[in-house]
Amino acid sequence: MISQLMTLLKQRLYWYWRLAATGFAFGTFGVGALLLSLLVFPVLYCLPGSVQTRKRRGQWFVHITWRGFINFMKCLYLIDYKVENPHLLHIKNSDNKGQLIIANHPSLIDVVYLIALTPQTNCVVKHSYWRNPFTALVVRMAGYIPNAQSMTTLDACVNALQSGENVIIFPEGTRTTPNVPMQLHRSTAQIALRAGVPLRPVIINNYPTTLTKQERWYHIAPRRVQYLISVREPLCLPQFLPNRSPPLPLAVAARELTQLISETLTRERDAQQTRLEALYRH
Repeated sequence: MISQLMTLLKQRLYWYWRLAATGFAFGTFGVGALLLSLLVFPVLYCLPGSVQTRKRRGQWFVHITWRGFINFMKCLYLIDYKVENPHLLHIKNSDNKGQLIIANHPSLIDVVYLIALTPQTNCVVKHSYWRNPFTALVVRMAGYIPNAQSMTTLDACVNALQSGENVIIFPEGTRTTPNVPMQLHRSTAQIALRAGVPLRPVIINNYPTTLTKQERWYHIAPRRVQYLISVREPLCLPQFLPNRSPPLPLAVAARELTQLISETLTRERDAQQTRLEALYRH
């Protein structure tokens, strides 16, 4: 009886610790973003250099700080993570175009992981971040692409890729429900086809699930969350490109490519989730 009570007490204390540590981590993230906006990025902006130089400087600084945040959460024993094939995120195409990095989106901090892994990369972010006092100057200084008007966003992504920048995009457009087939926007395929670049899939899984669209930050997982991030070989596009013979209309190619992306990400996500749970369930 006493041993059972002690076990319950330890579990309850551990839950309170995780709650306090999670609140502290996200509070630190918010305050840190505000301090970056007020103190650091104005200084970076005033340093000499072209618009592109300032943007690269901003992206590098976001990469460093977000990498620090991920490791901070790891030190608090909130998360742990393993990254497979991270070097594939740094490969340049033979024509000096960037990579279109596509990933599934199971949790709130997926974009933090991806930017923490890629020192120089662009990213499509919610338009609301441009009006948020904690993040507005950060996303502007880094030159991130707001997900606002569809054609403007598409054009900005294509221009960034053709100029040699990597671009991160979540084809689902929002966090998804676990174990549900992925529903993708066709814009990702349109960007890849117009820019003429391969797609670099990144599969993100966590166990236990946390920070999903249905969960608030205070919905604490019962144990330390394990993340598995796997960078895969690219999806090549020759059969979809307009210059193939016979030519394929862009709308048809985008529809077929979207179907391929959806099937690939869903299949690999589910297989990787099974592998992750087998490793950490006990």
